[in-house]
Amino acid sequence: MWPDRGAAGQGGGPVASASTGSRPYSPARRQSQLSAANKPGRPSFSPRSSSLSFSPTPNASTTSLPGAARAANGLSRQPPSAMRNQSYPDPVDVLNGIIGQRRSSSTPGDETTSLPEKPDVLCENIDFGGLSLEEFAHQMETQPARRSYGQGIQSFEQCEPPMDDISLSIHKSPIVDIWMYIDDNDRNIFEELHNSITGCDEILKSVESYLTKFQAELGAISSKIESLQSRSFRLSSQLENRKNVERILGPAVEKISVSPRTVRSISDRPIDQEWVKALSELDTLSSTINANTSTPENIKAIEDVRPLLQNLQEKAVERIRDFLVTQIKAIRSPNMNSQVIQQQSLLKYKDLYTYLSTHHPTLSEEITQAYVNTMRWYYLSNFTRYSQALDKLKLYSIDRNDLLGGDASSQRTAHGGSGSRSPALAAHDPLALGRRMDILKSSSHMALSSYLAEEDKSTHGLEIVFRNFNLALIDNISAEYSFLAEMFAAKTIHYNSQKVTEIFEPTFASGQALTKQLIETTTDCIGILLCVRLNQQFAFEMQRRKVPVADPYINGINMQLWPRFQMIMDMHFESLKRISTASTRSGLSVLALTSTDAQSSAPHFLTQRFGQFLHSILTLCNEAGDDEPIFNSLGRLVNEFDALLTKLSKSSGDTKRRERFLFNNYSLILTIISDTKGKLATDQKEPSGVTLFYPHLPYASQTNEPAAPLIGLACETRSWSWPLARCRLFSSSSKLHADFTHAVVGAGVVGLAVARQLAAREGTSTILVERHSAVGTETSSRNSEVIHAGLYYGVDSLKTKLCIEGKELLYKLCEKQNIPHRNTKKWIVAQDEEQWKECLKVFLHAKEIGVPIRFVSAEEAKRREPDVRAEAGILESPTTGIVDAHSLMSYLHGSYEERGGDCVLLTEVYKVEPLKNGGGYEVFTRSGERKDEESSFTAETLINCAGHFACGINNMILPPERHRTPHFAKGTYFSYAASSPKPSTLLYPAPRPSYGGLGTHLTLDMAGRIKFGPDVEWVDSPDDLIPSPKRLTQAIKEIQAYLPSVNPDAIGLDYCGIRPKLIRGGSVSSGKDFQDFVIQEEKGFPGFINLLGIESPGLTSSLAIAKMVENLLYR
Repeated sequence: MWPDRGAAGQGGGPVASASTGSRPYSPARRQSQLSAANKPGRPSFSPRSSSLSFSPTPNASTTSLPGAARAANGLSRQPPSAMRNQSYPDPVDVLNGIIGQRRSSSTPGDETTSLPEKPDVLCENIDFGGLSLEEFAHQMETQPARRSYGQGIQSFEQCEPPMDDISLSIHKSPIVDIWMYIDDNDRNIFEELHNSITGCDEILKSVESYLTKFQAELGAISSKIESLQSRSFRLSSQLENRKNVERILGPAVEKISVSPRTVRSISDRPIDQEWVKALSELDTLSSTINANTSTPENIKAIEDVRPLLQNLQEKAVERIRDFLVTQIKAIRSPNMNSQVIQQQSLLKYKDLYTYLSTHHPTLSEEITQAYVNTMRWYYLSNFTRYSQALDKLKLYSIDRNDLLGGDASSQRTAHGGSGSRSPALAAHDPLALGRRMDILKSSSHMALSSYLAEEDKSTHGLEIVFRNFNLALIDNISAEYSFLAEMFAAKTIHYNSQKVTEIFEPTFASGQALTKQLIETTTDCIGILLCVRLNQQFAFEMQRRKVPVADPYINGINMQLWPRFQMIMDMHFESLKRISTASTRSGLSVLALTSTDAQSSAPHFLTQRFGQFLHSILTLCNEAGDDEPIFNSLGRLVNEFDALLTKLSKSSGDTKRRERFLFNNYSLILTIISDTKGKLATDQKEPSGVTLFYPHLPYASQTNEPAAPLIGLACETRSWSWPLARCRLFSSSSKLHADFTHAVVGAGVVGLAVARQLAAREGTSTILVERHSAVGTETSSRNSEVIHAGLYYGVDSLKTKLCIEGKELLYKLCEKQNIPHRNTKKWIVAQDEEQWKECLKVFLHAKEIGVPIRFVSAEEAKRREPDVRAEAGILESPTTGIVDAHSLMSYLHGSYEERGGDCVLLTEVYKVEPLKNGGGYEVFTRSGERKDEESSFTAETLINCAGHFACGINNMILPPERHRTPHFAKGTYFSYAASSPKPSTLLYPAPRPSYGGLGTHLTLDMAGRIKFGPDVEWVDSPDDLIPSPKRLTQAIKEIQAYLPSVNPDAIGLDYCGIRPKLIRGGSVSSGKDFQDFVIQEEKGFPGFINLLGIESPGLTSSLAIAKMVENLLYR
């Protein structure tokens, strides 16, 4: 059954393979000659199934028999005939016999050969016993098969012949005898099996041929791989050797070689960052070659490269020269900004100059000098044009007529006025600092541009020109110094400083010439001192920037300013001395208060001028040291003014009037300088041991020793022990008679007006008690100084009645007594319909109470105040104005004392007790700087004008159920340092209900300077007078609503005021929350007049309030 696959050993005996259960009836397979004996079996082809197989699975065996062993290089298969045992029949013959073919030796006509007949009954299960077909046939020859026909199909045991008999029969019987066991119908199956086996052999032959060829090719490839491995090893070794050589030789070659790209860049490429990189490579290469040249070894490669490198360096120097010269020439172009070229061209390529200074020092010096000469011309020409633009600014004209002792008639002419001498008519007070101080506090570090300087039509002090020129100068010096330090980094600091000085030398001369022009003819002592402080600020700023080159210039400016300041101070001194040493009374006529009031004890108008001048000097010297020359000059001036006052007092009549004149003048000066600080201010204020109270009071200081002069004034040696007044001392314990008829607590503007009004009554005595060191230091001196028309308050309210009446009285008084004031008018502006409704309410209310008011058309508004914005409309109050509150209080104070009133300062009321049977009140006080001197006095009437402390006085006297709780509204005022916009009318926003104030409005002072405020901030203490920076942002928004062109950077914090209120919040006009003045005689306390909640319009109403108080006492 396995043709051409029978195997025989060397002995020729048959070898049977072990029987397997998977193929129980198949012939045993032999070893294949194609397989090696020691190799595992390979997967076989899919076996074909047979109908004779009784195995339940057709593929019971899938493993081929092992073949013969293969030689080392692969042996081809040996012919089957060489391995076949010739003692066995040819399997082909056996198979042919099975399928019915005969050998050629058998003749068809042989009758003797007959095929066995087919049995009637076939055995379905034949057990071959693990024998091959030949062995099974041989066994059948030796032992005839047991058959049992007619009994059906035999069992497996019945059909199974003995193995030995079958094997013996096959060996003894001819092959054709097998026929007797095979059915004719199975021949096709065996034939098909035979063909399949033959096909498998063919396939196996082709596979064997392919594998043999693959083996041969694999051997050839293996040989080639071995060759490639050997060659790769050789190449790797060569590569490593070359790398080692390159690692050693490469850097040396690179150090002396220039790439073509570098050569092309240096020669042809435009100068940019790539060109700078190429230059850096060239510089590095040059340094390396120069270093190698210094060694004793002579390297030919370096010698060959050096000439080429030298040519390339010369080309680089040439191109750097051309580039720098081009940039320097560009600075001379019209309207060229040098800093653009410095930052975008020169500093960007500063390495070019470094390279040039290294390889060609002479050429670099020439380039530097060309730059210095160009910048000298640049700064001189530009600052000359800037100086010419600043020359177009209008400056105040201040000459000898504006000295303290100048000619009054000449001053009036200079100020454009005629008739009486009135500061209100002056456009500028040369002795008052005012808002000029803002220039030292300005947060703006930008100089005024030439265009704005040429367009500015307002008038300024000389310090404006000085500041802008020098501010621009130090900024340019700093920029130039920083540029040279970075551009010429290879040079020393001394070299760069020298070059900057050389550049700005003509500009420094121009600045000194401008300073000389500003100060050589003026007598503006305040302006020159402001320039000194500005110059000090510039010096500190240059020190902070670490730029020393401007020090000689700043010192030179100081050498110009201080001598001129000393000269002007001497001129003031001489002007006072000239008056005080005049031998005739006509020499003092120019200083007389009025021609008909020579005996007045009110403060002299020169005292106010001197006080303002002294205040200005002390304010500007709050941080001055003892080494400044101003100390000696001011001391001489103060001594001379004291001598002048002493001489003026001699014309006042009797001794008491003369002493009262001196006291009033010194008190005014003290009031003016009370807010100054610093060592110099402390020296000029009241020394210890001096009492400002009238000496007839029991707690007045009485001594026979000369007293130190007030505010440091060197008075004549005299005693301040004044003669006793007509009132008896307070030592008596009996209260039959009061010490004073009237006692007024609080010397604000209302208290002064009330005391002055009561002091005019015959047969009465009045005392005015003030807890501060000067009069009017609280609300009276910290307000808007506006004369209100009375537009906002209820028809029947005291505020309306007293404001309207007080306005008329105040205008008349100011006109008569030459108190500075001006009728500025007021606009109430509305931006939307809601605000306009409030304005209409004001309009109707004003018509009802008879206060003048009118609408302003858009055309008129644009013509009069083009910078004002009023989207909804404008109301104008024609009777609103402004007044100098300090001058007003000074007059009231002097007038009060002229009428015989007494004023005690630094006296605090801490307890008040009503006397029995309505006999008056005993007032307990503490006096002195430390409030450690206690005393008391009695008065028939007590008028509470204590302002912030009014509720405290009220609560001392009235029972607890009638006590009052004060509330304090802090208002911050803001200064304005810019010259535009410049409105001439007061500007108020439309009133807001329950706001507590009239909004952040715009007001003017007597010099025309703008201030804004106040806003409203509720605080717990009336001593909280420090402006809060957080209020500034909100204020700017409110201001810009009606003045959009305002410069926010020019708005700064100025001062604060406290308004005493009886309720928190509240409306300024009539309504539920409106709080009126409380002015009444308290029930059950005869003679006690209570004035509570006296805020705006308290200043306007002060004279009318005084009349009302008098009526309450004497009705």
